[in-house]
Amino acid sequence: MQQPLTGSFELIKNINTACILNMIREKGSISRADIARGTGLTPATVSNITAELISINLIKEMDRGESSGGRKPVLISINKTACYVGGIHIGSTAIEAAVSNVSAEILGSARAPIESASPQEAVKLGLQLLEQAKVKAGVKDLAGIGVCTHGLVRSDEGLLVFAPNLGWSNIKMGDMFAEASGLPVFMENDVRAMALAESWCGLAFGVKDYIYLYIGPGIGGSIISGNELFKGQGGFAGEFGHAAIEPDGPLCSCGNRGCLQALASEKAVFESYKKRRAANNLPLNCKNYEGLLYIAKDGDKDALEEILRSIRYIGIEVGNIINALSPLLIVINGHLTKISEITMPALKKETSSHCLKYSDIDTKIVFSSLRDEAPIKGAATCVIRQMFESPKKFLKD
Repeated sequence: MQQPLTGSFELIKNINTACILNMIREKGSISRADIARGTGLTPATVSNITAELISINLIKEMDRGESSGGRKPVLISINKTACYVGGIHIGSTAIEAAVSNVSAEILGSARAPIESASPQEAVKLGLQLLEQAKVKAGVKDLAGIGVCTHGLVRSDEGLLVFAPNLGWSNIKMGDMFAEASGLPVFMENDVRAMALAESWCGLAFGVKDYIYLYIGPGIGGSIISGNELFKGQGGFAGEFGHAAIEPDGPLCSCGNRGCLQALASEKAVFESYKKRRAANNLPLNCKNYEGLLYIAKDGDKDALEEILRSIRYIGIEVGNIINALSPLLIVINGHLTKISEITMPALKKETSSHCLKYSDIDTKIVFSSLRDEAPIKGAATCVIRQMFESPKKFLKD
């Protein structure tokens, strides 16, 4: 696991380095003079740090930019092939591993069902899949591995506190992966990792404060504040799926009743559809939630009513989020984005009806552009973000 920084000089230098790298990343290409103006750092500091970053190949000089009266400035950009990182996503039913560059572009991936694996078996399978991904990507060495999993995670300890769908609790999974791979390992909850990926290479790129909401077999959320994850006192802030929408509603896996997850998750919606069909002695017209979306789009009345009912619950919670936090942006991901022409208008209508008057004017609601790649890109981003804060710990001259 990552070691804490020692000494104020090292800390300040790493902060300045991260500031410079993120400005280069956000701008695409930029001159040293513009970095100094944008960051407030001295030209000498910018020159020294960029020289070090060039020496370890993390940034590179490009063609000269437009002149403002003197010599054309040399532009610099991120060298996205400076190194490669691994990402592993442990989901409720499958494990996926991938190799990416420092722009979180997936170069090779592999996936396998997890079934009833133990944590030890999951670690072994995850690393086997990562080896397959390396072969597909044509990559031999990795700078580090990011691991994300469903459930409650203490990322600073690499500890999986509880994964209800897997039946795991208090597993030091970060250490297990680090010992088995010999590489730096960074662990995070999967929805938080998705939110980081959305900031790094998705629709939240350049947005410092926003809310991420994932609607899947369960419902999770994340709060990004000042480009950082806001985790709260206990470390689990953003669990919007366990907000009570109907106090006397169905029992949730968390033990409470009427949670958003118990009402609007993929699992809950499909179960409700099955009960509706059974009550009317009608056969099922689909096998799972994804199928439900497509028959709803094709006009199946029962399917459409169940989807729209779930959107009503989601809209209530999104309205609550806007009332409480007034975010600039809310990004939503999940299979419901596949019929966005139906779900997005319904969601915006429901949200507006549950917001304080005028409070939703400046909040933009969008469906994620990363879709199914969000978890694995998120796992990779966990490593890349650490690299941008302390590049010399990952790369050498």
